[in-house]
Amino acid sequence: MAQVYRREDRGGAWYAEFRFRGRRFREYAGPADMKKSDAEQFLANRKVEEAKKRIDGPEPEPPVPFSDFATDFLKTDSPDKKSKARDEQVIDMLKVEWKGLTLPQITTKMIEDFKAKRLRNRTPATVARDLQVVKRLFKKAAEWGKVDSNAAATVKKPRVNNGRVRYLEPDELGRIMNNLPGWLSPIATFARYTGARRAEILNLTWADVDFKRGQITFRGTKNGEDGRVEMNDTTAALLKSLPAPIERTQRVFQLENTAACWMRIRRAWEEACDTAKVRNFHFHDLRHQAATDLLTLGAGLNDVRDFLRHKSMVMTLRYAHLVEGRRKSTARLLDQLPEGGFLAPRRKSSGD
Repeated sequence: MAQVYRREDRGGAWYAEFRFRGRRFREYAGPADMKKSDAEQFLANRKVEEAKKRIDGPEPEPPVPFSDFATDFLKTDSPDKKSKARDEQVIDMLKVEWKGLTLPQITTKMIEDFKAKRLRNRTPATVARDLQVVKRLFKKAAEWGKVDSNAAATVKKPRVNNGRVRYLEPDELGRIMNNLPGWLSPIATFARYTGARRAEILNLTWADVDFKRGQITFRGTKNGEDGRVEMNDTTAALLKSLPAPIERTQRVFQLENTAACWMRIRRAWEEACDTAKVRNFHFHDLRHQAATDLLTLGAGLNDVRDFLRHKSMVMTLRYAHLVEGRRKSTARLLDQLPEGGFLAPRRKSSGD
């Protein structure tokens, strides 16, 4: 049944009522001064619209601006994850890269171009982390029906050499340290003598520094567990030289928020390396430097594994070549034996 009628409780306004495919429609058609023929035309138009929806499907949603979707994505994509600040940096970079574009306008080629552009100035590991954010974003866009297909699905992350180990000669590292600004020098010294990761350093609070037991505890480390290291004398002296905290929950190295702080550290570190004429040595390589120095001074691989808090020996084995080199030197000591391979017995002195 289809009809138009007035509703006195609405001041005599016209309403239209009809059924289509078992569904009942009752809608406002027009004000009280509208002609009945116009109300009937409204009813006829609505019936045609519903029939067209049945054939063509519902009217598609307007395309979502990339910037708007990226903002929503950040709110729902693992809000408590540790790398949230870095994800925000990547999203901000993408908003500039694809400014004014809607989500469906971004193609696989554009993402490949973004990858190539980043690889010109950043390491494969950094670009791989950037692309991980891009891939999650477009996967969610497809799952939520905002795009017909995932434009990032076929984009491959660059191959990363996780076995990279970079360490310096003493004079090279000395030149870098001498060119660091005053605020960064204690942070770099702490990294070198503890082997701590960047996030562990920036998040360290005085509550986790135990001078009595000579231990430092790093909370929520990369492997998901708290890590504890013994405090050597150099580290203890460094920490005691810092301004005394007002409260134990205060961070040891007082800088801005973590994300802005890391950008500031990276810029200052790169400038110091440029001035010292040292290439391809990142702040994180101070962790490798600590491992290298330990092995050079006689520590074993398992000692290094324990010091760096690796969950397995696999990561520590990247330094195995250093131990092998020392083994060769040790083996060559036997070349000093006289012909026949036996040392003459030591004569007893009268004092023996």
